[in-house]
Amino acid sequence: MFDETTDMTEKAGQLQNLLAAAVKEDTSDIFLIPGMPISFKVHGNIRPVDDNKISRRKWISISKPSTPWLAAGA
Repeated sequence: MFDETTDMTEKAGQLQNLLAAAVKEDTSDIFLIPGMPISFKVHGNIRPVDDNKISRRKWISISKPSTPWLAAGA
């Protein structure tokens, strides 16, 4: 779902695509956990979006815009 791009516009587009997919699937929660695939919680069931595990580096890259405190520790 997310590639290793460094372009913030591309990252924003990828995040927007993830959120759009979550809305389409009637998702109540999105799980972004390093070492695990991105997963949606739909009607109480947690299921991976795909089989690709998210690395810590990728997780920080996705999360950084919404969690400024990560910039200091990353």
